[in-house]
Amino acid sequence: METSKPKVNEDIEILKSDVRRLRADVVGIVHSAKSRSKDTVMETSDRIRGMMTDLGGKAADIGSKAKEQVLDRTEALKDRGYEVVENWRGGIEHRPVTSLLVAFAAGLVFAMFITRRRY
Repeated sequence: METSKPKVNEDIEILKSDVRRLRADVVGIVHSAKSRSKDTVMETSDRIRGMMTDLGGKAADIGSKAKEQVLDRTEALKDRGYEVVENWRGGIEHRPVTSLLVAFAAGLVFAMFITRRRY
């Protein structure tokens, strides 16, 4: 029996050693998993940050293009307004008597509305 006791004690020590190695391995695996999770989160965060930067750039490009279109359209409307005014001026210069009669009639109608008299 005495020979079996040292064998049992030796087996218990081997078992304890195996349990310590197992514990160390589990701790290592947990740390590794945490590290990988952290790396994955950081990579995902970097990708999202990159996407947001790209979206910001695209939004700025779209905004600047829209601004250019609005400015172009405004410039075209402004030019058209100048053309209309010049055409009116040209019409007044070519037909001064007609323009005078139209202005007189408009003034008469306006005066009638202001004084509220009916003729």
